[in-house]
Amino acid sequence: IIDVDEQLETSGVLSSVDSTGRLLVWQLVESEKTGGSEGKRVKTSNNSDSNMVIDDEVADDFGQAADVRLSSLELKFLKSKFILRSKHSIFREGKRLNVALFSRGQLMCGFTDGSFTLQAFSPLSETEQLKDMVSFRMTEADPTSLVLHPFRSILGSAYSDGRLSVWDYRTKTFLLNQTGVSSKVIDISYSPDGKFIAVGQDCGALKVFEVASSFCHAVFTDALASISAVCFSTPTTLLSASLDGNVRAYDLNRRLKFRDIASPSGGQILCMKSDPESEFIFCGCSNPFEVVVYSLRTGEVLERVAGHDGYIHKLLYCSQLQLILSASWDRTVRMISLTDRRRAADSLPFTDRVITMTLSADEKTVAVCTSRQEVSLFSMPDLQPVGLIDLGHYFGQK
Repeated sequence: IIDVDEQLETSGVLSSVDSTGRLLVWQLVESEKTGGSEGKRVKTSNNSDSNMVIDDEVADDFGQAADVRLSSLELKFLKSKFILRSKHSIFREGKRLNVALFSRGQLMCGFTDGSFTLQAFSPLSETEQLKDMVSFRMTEADPTSLVLHPFRSILGSAYSDGRLSVWDYRTKTFLLNQTGVSSKVIDISYSPDGKFIAVGQDCGALKVFEVASSFCHAVFTDALASISAVCFSTPTTLLSASLDGNVRAYDLNRRLKFRDIASPSGGQILCMKSDPESEFIFCGCSNPFEVVVYSLRTGEVLERVAGHDGYIHKLLYCSQLQLILSASWDRTVRMISLTDRRRAADSLPFTDRVITMTLSADEKTVAVCTSRQEVSLFSMPDLQPVGLIDLGHYFGQK
């Protein structure tokens, strides 16, 4: 049973709806077995001087207490029984009833395809107890909970994907549409002005939250595979890369996608970076292992640089020198020049796998962390070693 509507004190009617879509209306009627001089007497709660005769079997349920006080509704139950007055079927082809709510003479039902129906419900009517009022659909997710505004045509609903919606079903507009993070987070990124934080998930969803209010600003579900990287090129331009081999650009002011760029080789994109001027997008691709440079304005491929023998999992861009640094599972870090394309890429070999790397604020030093628990420091752009930090003393044995 999903929900129950009771009008026992006024009309003696009890209604219930279950997940199979069966709506049952029960009527409380006086039983022929009540009364009689051989029964036992109990006192009512509203008048201690008045007594009522009940059956011996019912009285045994109260034990041997000398003074049992019952409310008027409990007395009505003792004298009556429920009979099935009518039954109805709330059916939507191929969809299961997930949630239901009785409210103010209405019955709201939510189905597994995200659709809703609102029906006028009159259990005392002899002709038409259910009458269709409106039907609508807000999302494809399963609704898990419902609440109706007591005076206005506003529906609050929660969904299996973590979404919370407040919907005016007469004007068909969202008053609030919020969502949380319901699956594994792959990558996050702050906007340059700190106003937004973007979250990429393994389900392919890209969600943008307002930092000040924690409200969800936008949700994008264009990706056909897991999100692999997220970054901002401007405070209102968001880039995402996914394992389906596409890079997508979104305008957060208009909440829409304005660029969809496919990998030239059709391989997966594992990492991504953009320049501060929002001109270029740099992607680390697989099959083959290469760094691809795109134009954000046109979506064209500007350059493809091969050389790695393993997956490229980290990219850095040095804007002052216009250099790209790429880290790979082949235990190397390569430096690629965008200004001198005839220059061969410089390579830094390591004996252990490169975990991550980062540039200093002045872009004069790059720090590379390896699985040996060491951070190696190199000067830019000559890649000469300038320091080594051994983290094994802080994080345990190597």
